[in-house]
Amino acid sequence: MAKSTPQELAEKKQRQALLSLCNSISSAFSFKQIKTWRDVYFKKGESEDYINKTYSADDLNKLVTFADLKAYFETLKQQQEVRILAARAEAAADEVKEAAAKEELAPTIQKLVEPEANDESGIHNKENYGLPAFPELEKVIFLFWFQKKAVKEALDKLLGFDVSMCHTVTELKAEFIKRGSQGGNLRGILLLSSTGTGKTYMVAALVKYLHYIGFTTDKTIGSVEYLYVTRSSIVEQTRRVFATFGLRQNEGVEVLNIEQLRSRGGELWLREQSTIVNGEEQFYWEWRKAVYPVVLLLDECQAVKNEGSTQSQIIQAFAEIKTHDTYTVFISATPFTKVSEAKSFVINCHMEDDTIL
Repeated sequence: MAKSTPQELAEKKQRQALLSLCNSISSAFSFKQIKTWRDVYFKKGESEDYINKTYSADDLNKLVTFADLKAYFETLKQQQEVRILAARAEAAADEVKEAAAKEELAPTIQKLVEPEANDESGIHNKENYGLPAFPELEKVIFLFWFQKKAVKEALDKLLGFDVSMCHTVTELKAEFIKRGSQGGNLRGILLLSSTGTGKTYMVAALVKYLHYIGFTTDKTIGSVEYLYVTRSSIVEQTRRVFATFGLRQNEGVEVLNIEQLRSRGGELWLREQSTIVNGEEQFYWEWRKAVYPVVLLLDECQAVKNEGSTQSQIIQAFAEIKTHDTYTVFISATPFTKVSEAKSFVINCHMEDDTIL
């Protein structure tokens, strides 16, 4: 059996430490020593000052279930693996540079480690795949190249121009303002990415960029500018990922499931209306004027494929808002299997009706 390298031993130690932490939290929960998320974070070792600054009071006082803890542990493991992969990449780059220095091949190796300003596609920052640098975000989050590429392409579509012309997010904001602070002509886009690729991180990064440049400014008088709809089983997990990006509940961002949208949204954004068609009363959903969210993000969007379902009606009603200031982001690994299942997507993109036949 091959002997483990120091790096492999260090990684094993990190995983064991996290496993021990998760077991300790689980044990405390079993003995009813943990009841709220504040208890969880404190047991994790976070200071009272950090907890109060990072999380909202509503989140901290929310009761924890065992299912919540399992989802939280999985998130911690995923974040740890991302850090481990980032450390490996950094170590590999250091080895290449060291070897280059020894063999006096620095000019050649530099092209491998530090790409030129432009690659064959014309992208400025090759390591970011055209995504403008965001130093504040990069301090706390590591994104894989395919995640950066997905965020960059989504920004291109929503903003209506190639964002790779901007080296930094500050330049991106200036360019957006220069263009009148208006989005592109595409009212709906699809973020297609395989299972396990970290779609939640991609969406959180996308929202962070849009939030920084003021994408939703003066487009709604409502308190929620970005509404993320996902499965009920991962609502809390998604909120924690968003919080890591500095996107917290009650600060212009809301994460909920479709059932919560039907009930709570009925008070804030939606109302059920009725009309008479051929002598029969029919019900339909309508988004309230002026207070609707600007960007509706729909996770696992295949859930709205069934024509006539409440989910489908609510999402299609979003396209009926008489303004050019609303956008829908559909997110899934398997959005449609038949053309007819794409109706909600097509309607929210404001495509021609015959496209969906």
